[in-house]
Amino acid sequence: MILINGYSASASELVAGTLQDYNRAIIIGSPTYGKATMQVVLPMDTTVTFENYLQKHTENYLKLTVSKLFRVNGTTAQFMGVQPDIVLPDLLDAYITREAGEPNALRPSVIAPNRYYTPYTPLPIKTLAMDIQPEIDTSKYFRAIKALLADSKQKKIARDISLNVKDALADIDPAGRDDDTTQGSPSKKFTVQNNQYELARLQADSNLKELNDEFSLQVAADAYINIAYDVLSKLKTR
Repeated sequence: MILINGYSASASELVAGTLQDYNRAIIIGSPTYGKATMQVVLPMDTTVTFENYLQKHTENYLKLTVSKLFRVNGTTAQFMGVQPDIVLPDLLDAYITREAGEPNALRPSVIAPNRYYTPYTPLPIKTLAMDIQPEIDTSKYFRAIKALLADSKQKKIARDISLNVKDALADIDPAGRDDDTTQGSPSKKFTVQNNQYELARLQADSNLKELNDEFSLQVAADAYINIAYDVLSKLKTR
């Protein structure tokens, strides 16, 4: 099981895409960023070389795209990203710009598949997606995310904006909604545990233990992890 979102880029996209192509993992979340290119950064000062770059100081550099990355099936994550098998509403979609939103982004191309590429038996993706969809649709958290995403699309429409503080406050929540976009209570389906090495570190540092306890509660209550757990549970019973 691989969880992805718009912040998944470059190497993480390559891993998720490869496991997806080989039918070795179920990809859950929202589309990844869409960066499948490699760059080198070169100094504009031609007197800077690999031998003296630590001694010489220069402020002007040039970034060059020199290579493209392709998936084993011949497609690429460039521009469109890796598409999840099971799509979950993601609040990040209201705030981030993916590669496809960049004006000078390289368009995707296709090459021949790897000659040794032989995928494993397909996973029951469609059945799992249908089984889990009612849980996504009835989730208070995901319903709130969908409403916020719809609002963000409306706010992107060009319009006059008042500088009056009362108008600004009213614009933040014009309907006086009280949407609950928190993750909710910790799940009782699974427990969050640390490995032995981390347990030893926590015993020696009370501040670290406090941070870890808070993070463990967040993981246990995370709506995305809960969905992923339920999908794995359904897969196990098949």
